[in-house]
Amino acid sequence: HGINKGLKCSGNLFVSTENCEHFANSLFYSTACLIGKILGPELIEKGCKTFIGFKEESDVFENTVYRQTFIECDNYALKMFITSENTIGHSFESMKNNYTNKIDHLLEIGEDPLFIGALTANREALICIGDRNLKKEDFFIS
Repeated sequence: HGINKGLKCSGNLFVSTENCEHFANSLFYSTACLIGKILGPELIEKGCKTFIGFKEESDVFENTVYRQTFIECDNYALKMFITSENTIGHSFESMKNNYTNKIDHLLEIGEDPLFIGALTANREALICIGDRNLKKEDFFIS
């Protein structure tokens, strides 16, 4: 789970503003709530190349079909970045467009407004900071 200053598991912070220098020269991509507020900028300050995550609370519904849509939307940029020649910035913009396309389709078919609202809020809570021109080749060691 995310909090402003880090990622928690079983009540313990395992990534925080206190140890984020360990992520220098990395792409930090997380679907945890809130970590884009304080942890994301601190990661960039400590040398992380690019951060993608949520600056607000994000939602995921229990309904299996809805849950799958959240997972697909949340992971879209990472999948695109890994499987294409796109920069992380382009992959991030494509992720936001994918959210918009899903939302528009759900509006057209009259889907549950709470589901649509949650997807919209998640899209608006996303941030990408740091080097938006990062490519996967930047991680290859020659």
